[in-house]
Order: sequence, then C-alpha cells, then structure tokens
Amino acid sequence: MYHQKKLENNSYYFILSIGIFVIFVLSMFISIDESGQPQAERGTLDLSGWNLEQEGIIQLNGYWEFYPRKLYEPTDFTIQESFNKEYKYVPSGWHFLDEFGNNSPFGYATYRLNVINLQENEQLGLKVMGIRYSYKVFVDGVEVLASGHPSTSRKDYEMKNIPKQAIFTPKQDSVEIVIQAANFDYISSGIGIPIYFGHAQDILLKTKRNIFLETAGAAFFLVLGICYISIYWMARRDLNYFYAGSAFLIFSVLISMYGQSIFVQMFPDVNFNLYLKVKMAVTFIVIPFIMNYMRTVLSEWKYSKIFYIPIILFGGYCLSIIILPTHYYFLAFSFIMPLVIAFLIITWIIALYHERRGFYGKLSKNEMRFIVIILQIISLMCLDAILYYYSMKNNNYFGIAATLFLALVISIFLAYNYFRAYLTMEDQTKQLKKADKMKDDFLFRTSHELITPLHGIISISETLLQDKKNELTPNLEERLELIQSTSYRLVNLVNDILDFARIKEGYLHIVMAKIDIRNIVNIISEIFNHSLVRKGNQLSVNINADAHCILADENRVFQVLANLVNNSLKNTTQGIIRISSEVQGEKIIVYVEDNGVGIPLHEQEHILLPYVQGESNMGSKGLGLGLSISKELMELMGGALSLEWSEEGKGTCFRLEFQAPSTQDSPAQEAHKMIINGDEIEKRSLDSTKITKNYKVLVVDDEELNVEVHSSLLKADGYEVYEAFSGEEALQLLENNKLDIILLDVMLPKMSGYDVCRKIRENYSILELPILFNSVRSRPEDVAAGLAVGGNDFIIKPYDSGELKARVQTLLLMKQLYVDAMRNEMAYRQSQIKPHFVYNALNSITSLCYVDGEKAAELLANFSKYLRIIFTLDHSNVMISVEQEIDLINAYIEIEKVRYGNRLKVKTSIDEHLMSCKILPLIIEPLVENAILHGISKKDKGGEVILSISLHGDKIKIQIKDNGIGMSNEKIEESLNNNLSSDGIGINNINERLKMIEDSSLIIDSKKGKGTNITMYFPLIY
Repeated sequence: MYHQKKLENNSYYFILSIGIFVIFVLSMFISIDESGQPQAERGTLDLSGWNLEQEGIIQLNGYWEFYPRKLYEPTDFTIQESFNKEYKYVPSGWHFLDEFGNNSPFGYATYRLNVINLQENEQLGLKVMGIRYSYKVFVDGVEVLASGHPSTSRKDYEMKNIPKQAIFTPKQDSVEIVIQAANFDYISSGIGIPIYFGHAQDILLKTKRNIFLETAGAAFFLVLGICYISIYWMARRDLNYFYAGSAFLIFSVLISMYGQSIFVQMFPDVNFNLYLKVKMAVTFIVIPFIMNYMRTVLSEWKYSKIFYIPIILFGGYCLSIIILPTHYYFLAFSFIMPLVIAFLIITWIIALYHERRGFYGKLSKNEMRFIVIILQIISLMCLDAILYYYSMKNNNYFGIAATLFLALVISIFLAYNYFRAYLTMEDQTKQLKKADKMKDDFLFRTSHELITPLHGIISISETLLQDKKNELTPNLEERLELIQSTSYRLVNLVNDILDFARIKEGYLHIVMAKIDIRNIVNIISEIFNHSLVRKGNQLSVNINADAHCILADENRVFQVLANLVNNSLKNTTQGIIRISSEVQGEKIIVYVEDNGVGIPLHEQEHILLPYVQGESNMGSKGLGLGLSISKELMELMGGALSLEWSEEGKGTCFRLEFQAPSTQDSPAQEAHKMIINGDEIEKRSLDSTKITKNYKVLVVDDEELNVEVHSSLLKADGYEVYEAFSGEEALQLLENNKLDIILLDVMLPKMSGYDVCRKIRENYSILELPILFNSVRSRPEDVAAGLAVGGNDFIIKPYDSGELKARVQTLLLMKQLYVDAMRNEMAYRQSQIKPHFVYNALNSITSLCYVDGEKAAELLANFSKYLRIIFTLDHSNVMISVEQEIDLINAYIEIEKVRYGNRLKVKTSIDEHLMSCKILPLIIEPLVENAILHGISKKDKGGEVILSISLHGDKIKIQIKDNGIGMSNEKIEESLNNNLSSDGIGINNINERLKMIEDSSLIIDSKKGKGTNITMYFPLIY
C-alpha cells in the first residue's frame, strides 16, 4: 500500500512536469493570427472580404513594402513611385549587413501598406504595441503616432518604444500607412509585434481592456508581495516568504513596465532612458534571487558555491545596466540571454538531481518538488520571452499563462509550507504537553519519594514524644522536637514545589473561610522555635484585637506566613522577626518584618518572581520559589503580597493584604466558642470511637518504613495488624484471613493501589471491607479515581497520627453499624415467622399422620429444615450463597405444596455455576412467599410460580414470575413505600436493602388479573 501511494505521488509530479513542457512546445505552434483574417500581399491588404463592424479588429500581418536604410516621408511616394523596395513579413525583425559584413539589427527602414476596400467616412483606429526602438506612423500622409525619434544617424536618433493608438477617419475607401523605424541600441529591431486595425471604439476598448487587466495583475502581485514580505518581517523565520514576496513585487513591476507600459501611461514625462534601465535591471535581478535561494536551500551540498557564479555575473550585469549607457549593456544582451537560460536550466537540473537522489537540503521532499516545478516554469518563461523578443515566435501566451500559474504554484508551496509548519508545531505542542505531563508525573513521584521518608520521620518522632515522654531526657526531647519541626519545614518545601505546579496548571483548590490568624501564628511560632533559638532570633507577635479575623484559606495562609518567616530566618541573625496586623478600610493588613541583611535595590523589583533569590549575605540558598508561590496564593485568595520596604543592612518588611469577613465576634466570644466546641468534639470522638473488638487491619505499602510506622501506631491502639509490601501479597493475605479494614497505598509496584482495590471489590462490597487509600497526590482527579474504584476514604501524606487513627476508627464504626443493621434485620426476619404459617404447617402434618404417615414425616422434615435454616443463619455474615437461599426456598415450597395441593405449581431454572455466588440473605424467599400467598392462593384454580436465576452480563439476574391475581400500579407503588406487608416483610424492605449494594436493582411488572413479574439484578460476587 505504501509503495502504491508513493508511486501515485510520483505520477502526479511527473505528469505536471511533463504537462508544463508540452504546453510550452505547443505554444510555439500557436499563431497569433486570427483564423480567417486576410493577409497583406505585396504591400496591399484587401478588406473586401472582412467586415470590421461585424468581425472586429484585424491584425495588419503579411508582406509590407519594405525600404531598408531609408526613411521616406509619405510625400516621397507621391513624387516617385518606383523606389527600390522589398517585401517583408510583419511581424518580424530586420538584419542588415554592417561595414564588417555581419548581420546587424542596427539601422533604419520604412514600411508601407495600402489597406483597400474600406467604407468611406468610417472612424477607424490603429494600435501599435511596439516598434523597436523608435518610430513614426503616418496615415494618408498625416503623422498620427510617434515614439522617440527615428533618424538615419545615432546622433539625431532618440530611443523610445511605448504602445500607442491613433484614431482617424479616411476620406475614401482606402488608407496608406507609412511607418518610419530606427534602432541603434536593441538586439532586435523592426515591427516585432502585430499592429491592430479596426473601428475606433473597438481599438479603444481593446486598449482599455489591456490596461485594466495589466493594472489588476500588477495590483494583485503588489498586494501579494506586500503580504508575504510583511509575514516574513513579522516572523523573520521563513525565508521562503521573503523570496516569494520579492518575486511577486518584481512581477508587479514587470507587468507595469511591459505590455501596455502602464507605468509610462501613468507617468508620461518620465525619462525613458531611466525607465528602460529600471525595467531591464528588475528583469535580470530575478536570476541572482533564484540562485541565492538555491544556494541557501542546498547549502549542505559540497558544490553549493557554484551558485555564486550566476549571482556575481548577473548581479554585475544589473549594476552595469544602471551605470552604463543603454547601447553598451544592450551589446552584452545577446550573450547574457543565452546564459540566463543556461543557468536556469542547469539549476533546474541540479534541483531535479537532488530530488531524485533524496537530498533535499533544508526542505522536505514535497517542498523540493515544488522548487523543481517553479524552476522549470521560470526557465520556460525566460526561454519564451527570449524567443518572443527575438521574433522567433509571434505570441507570448505561454509567458502570460505561466506567470499566473507560477503565482499559483508559489502560493500553494507557501500554503503547504505553512501547513507543514503548523502540523510540526502541533506535533511539537503534543510532545511538549506529553513532556509537561511526564514532568508533572516525575514531580509527583519525586515528591512521593521525598514525602515518604519525611512522613516516617515525623511519625516516629511524634510516637516517641507521645509514648516515651516520661523516659526521655530534656535534651533528647528537645532534639526530637527539632527533628520534627525540621521535617515539617521540609514537607512545606515539597508542598511549595507541588503547589507551584498546581498553580501553573490552574487546578489549585482554595477553600475560603473565616479564620483567626492568631492560631496560625502560634503554630508557626512552635514550628520555627528551634530555628529561632539556634540563630539567636526572637519572634515578636503583635496581632491587633480588631485585625485578627480574615477571610482566606487556612492552609494557604499558614503556607504564606511560613514562607515569609522562613525567608526572614535565612537573612537574620541575632535579630527580631515581627508579625503585626492592622485594619485599613475593609482590608486586614499583616506585616512580616525583620532587621536582617535586607534586599539590594536592584533586586527588589523582581524578588517575587519564580526562581529569583536575593544575594543574601548569610550564604543561604534555596529554590527561589517560596515568595513567588506566596504571591500567587495571596492573589488566588483575593489578596495581595508586596514588598513594603527593604534596605540593605537594616531589614525587610513584606505586606500581606487579606479580605475582612463580613461580621466578627469579639475576641472573648470567639475563643470561648472554640474551646467549648473543641472539648465537645473531642469528647464525642472519644466516646464514639472506642474499640469494642480486636479488629484486623491490613497495611499495604511498598516502603518498609511506612509499614513499620503505621503498624506501630495501630498496634498501640489494640489493632491486629497484617503487613503487605505489594498488591499481590495483599490479595494473598486477604484470601487466607478475614480482615476488617485495609490501609492501601496508591503507588505500588506492578499492581497499583487502584488495581488492588478493583480486585478486592470483586468479592467484597464497600460496607463489608472498607479501604482507606493513602497517597501524596491530592489532586481532585486522584481522589475521584480512588473513590471510583471502590475506595471508602482518601488520606493525603504526610498526615498526623491522630488523623490516621480517626479515619480508621470512622470506617470501622461504619462497618460495625452496617453489620449491626444486618444482624437486626435477620433477627427481625426471624421474629416475623408468621404464626398462622406455623399453625397451618402443624395442622397439615397432623392430618397426614392419620392418612399418610410417610408423607407426614417428609413434611415434618421440611418444616424442621425451614426453621433450622431461618434460625441458624450467621448474623455476622453480610452475604450468603445462592445455594443457601435456594435450600430455604425449597423447604418452604414443599410445605406449601402439601397445603395447596394441585392448585400450586412451582418451576425453577437455576444456573448451577451461580450457586456459590454471594447475595443478600432473605431477598428471594420472601418474594416467592408473596407470589404464593398474595398471587396464587387468591385464585380458585391456583396458578404457577416460576423462579429463574441466570447470568446477565456481569450481574446475576433473579426473576420470580407468577400468573396470580396481579397488582395495579397503585398497589405496586404502595408495596414499594410500605416496609411491611400484612403478613410480614414487604417488597420495600428488600428494595431498600438492594439500594445499599452498588449496581443492584429491583423491577416490578404486574397487570391486574394476569400476574406479576419481579426481576432483581445483583453484582456478581464469589
């Protein structure tokens, strides 16, 4: 497929290239003569067969009378008719033998043509596109056109050749046209372009149309050139736009100077010699442009310097055009033009060679193909122009069409270039995003590796300080407190790194609340106490009684103040760090001031930018993130952080601006409320979290230190702790032990914590076995992912030991409440065994004793089995097997069959593979019982109950169907809303229990008089 596509692409390329060449060749054979137009013969053009009014303009082509080296006036032909004359075909040039015997285009001559069989008194027109390189036109002896001054000597000769038209009215049915022409400069001479003859309005219309088209073309290329030059000027990256823009500007200038010469039409008084120099210089400057572009593209080619030859040659020629007189640079024209074609063709061949060999230089393969096509078009355009101006072909149709096509190809090339750059940029953007994500993941993983040992250090030091407090010496206790405070500072540094990434990504969560800044300052004082003492500093706190409550995120305020105090500590020794506050309007202002080394004046402007550090004389260096993050956090909270003042050698003061809450309690009320609430919460917590049994906890973490810390904390509270260091080991322990809760780390080797949780949830519900995730990642999507796979809670490292214990106790209490509820449910169910059911069963047994003793014994056995199953269900089991539930149902059905006889028919269809699956106890039997008692028994003829249990996707489908009396919609609604039926447990009770299990549901479909169909779906649990 790849090779086929490659072949197709090559085919398009070759077809286009060959097609351009074929069109050029065909243009050589296209005659500019209009089909059917009469031709001049022996100096006479007979228009008897041509209607100018109906058939339009005619070209005065054919054989004119030609008088070489003579400039005759029209009157000369009236005096003497028999001059030496020749007949020369028009359009074509002349060549005379010079004094050295060589053919030369230089000289002068007279053309004469009689046009006969015209309509009299008809206004006619004559249009001359150019006669090289000066001319006069006479009609019936009157001079109607002149460009330059033709003369028999160079001294009196004036060069000028611009298109003109004349309007005249012949007085008879014929006109005589006499043209004087002289050329002493140009390489081609004579009438090289057809002369047009026709009605005056047609000639004027043709002129206007030509001027309009050329003006539009020049304007189009001018705008296009300016656009591309502007794009290059703004971006200054892609030289293609510069070269394309320059080429289009050159096209615009050339169009305005060739053809109708609209530039001269606009500025008729311009010096023609200067005009011609500019015209020729602009024409030839294209070649150095092309060669320099190819030199740039193929700069890695070892022969790329060869392009300097045409650059210097044609650059020098352009310079000579500007400096030298006209006839001098025209002398070299005959040699330069073949060189132009030669170098263009050679360049085209070089480009084609490199394209074939797969060497594309700075371009792509397709871009190189575009360049090959562009060079081919330019080469053929130049060849066409040379042939046209040497009168070797009488039309320039190919040149006009090729110019437009070249513009199209260049524009497509630039569009392709832009699209390719866009795709490259898009791909690079994706790669950058991927790299950015990898960076974030690396940052989080690194943070995980940093926080894990810090968490262990904090937990161990905290455990020692709490459990061994009486055994520690004051010195050792102080050192442990120093370890703990230093670890917290390191944790804050890691949090700064994480927060910087979160702020940049825009997902940092801010929780605004009314907080007391005094509490935060007290905590900071405790944390930094050892650092303050070690450096001989003091912390002075002066929080205004009216400026202590702020509206902010408590954790982020702590982070900001900790960063500022830490910054002051780095730059202050034997000094004072002051924290104060005041009210300013509706804002609360907090100042953090020190008398340290200060910040140099030249650094103060950018001290709050990321990764910027002051030149501290204390020799302390950090990441330079703290102040920047603090500024971002303050802005996220609707406040501001700024440098109030700083002076070298005197200190620094930072200003924090917070929002004030709408209302404030008095300080005494606030403190009293906090103390009371705190005591109540602590009391309630202690009362409600007492451990009433020896719970089994599984701790899963790949870090041995973490496992040891967690185990020691939990064992101290009386838990039986199991340890696992991988997901596989955890699942193995769970299979062999009955656990109560799992403390599961998210980042585990091979199998992540999420994968482990998914495996566990295949067999245990969230109520049966709570799972507490722990991780360093606190993004909302991480927490959501943990809860989505079946986690009960999520705790972020590092966490306080009290927080861990509280979370574990809460989940165990939740599980205990669920187990108690299930136990009560079972007890309630047992208490609801209907007395009349017992009486009916006993009566049936008694009756059978007189009739069929064997049948009575069987019935008694089933009744005994039913009661035994009901009373021996393990209340501690949340789930029972399908097989246990079916045993109970079978016992009940056998009893009822004796009672109802042939009126009751029961069919069962149960997938044997599902018998070991776990379901809630007593969710099928009550529905079968209801179908018999409230559906079948109400019908005189009885009916049929069908019980089916099958696999439905990843769920168990349980269906109880009867053809009893059925229910109305109102009755269905009532049964779902009432907990009890008239005789026992109702459908609502079962429905509510199912709602507690994820992915379970109950559907009732019933029609009065036709029966009821109850369908339950239950997750597949083994």
